[in-house]
Order: sequence, then structure tokens, then C-alpha cells
Amino acid sequence: MSIATRRRPPLRVVSFVESTPRTLRQDLNAGIVDGTCHSIMVGIGETYLAAFVLALGLGQVAAGLITTLPLVAGALLQLAAPWGVRKLGSPRRWVVLCAALQALCFVPLMALALSDSLPPWLVFPLAACYWGAGLSTSAAWNTWMGALIPAPMRRSEEHTSEL
Repeated sequence: MSIATRRRPPLRVVSFVESTPRTLRQDLNAGIVDGTCHSIMVGIGETYLAAFVLALGLGQVAAGLITTLPLVAGALLQLAAPWGVRKLGSPRRWVVLCAALQALCFVPLMALALSDSLPPWLVFPLAACYWGAGLSTSAAWNTWMGALIPAPMRRSEEHTSEL
């Protein structure tokens, strides 16, 4: 069967038409909490990966590489996102899975900070997994939020230049 004739299962995306005012308000509040948690994660976690590498004693070159190589690996890993969304059947499931994976990447990093028995090079694959999971959520998250928030409530492109 050729790729052109193979039918893909439809994605299950929640439509704002199905939302009541109460659930819409809950969805909007959850989006605010999500954005706040993301900002905290960036501020506490990924911003300090280079400093973490320096604290492990890996040197300045490794600190420079930790800010570049994992991002390249993450950019490549995000290419699996369309497949993952289709496999799981909804953008929401993919975002939750990737966010959980991204958070779990910090557990071995904490163990690495507290233990002398773990190899310091482990920070590189963990950072690549962290960035891959994070970058893989972007398109799915935008699709999910686009379906949850009614069009009249979204900012239009013509108003974004005024910010």
C-alpha cells in the first residue's frame, strides 16, 4: 500500500464548540498555570545547564557544548512529534507524555549532582532528551490550545505588532 493511499486515523482534538463557559474558564486557567510552570522550569532548570556542567568539573568547552549539542539533538528528536501525535491519537496525550519525560530528565541530573558514582558525561544525553521532549511539544501544544480557545478570544496577527 502506498503512502498516498494509506488512511491515517483522525486526531481527537477537543473543540471549543464542545466547551461550556465553566470548562472554558477552567481550560484558560490551566493554560495560565501551564505557562507559569513552563517559565519556572526555564528559569530554574535549562538556564543553568551550563553552570551545572561547570560545577561537575567538566570544563568550559563542555559548558559550551551543553548549550549547543543537546539543542541540535532536540531539534532532530522533535521530528518524531507528528508520528507520536498520530500514534497516541491526540495532541494532548503527546504533550502530557513529553512534558512528563522532560520533567523526569531532571531526576538523574539531581542524582548526578548528589552522587560521585554517576559518570558526568551522562548530562549530555539527558540534556538531549530534555530538549527533544520540550521541542516536541510545541506544535502539538499550539494545536491543542488552538482547539481549546475560541477564535474570538485569540489575538489576531494584526494586534501582535502593538505589543
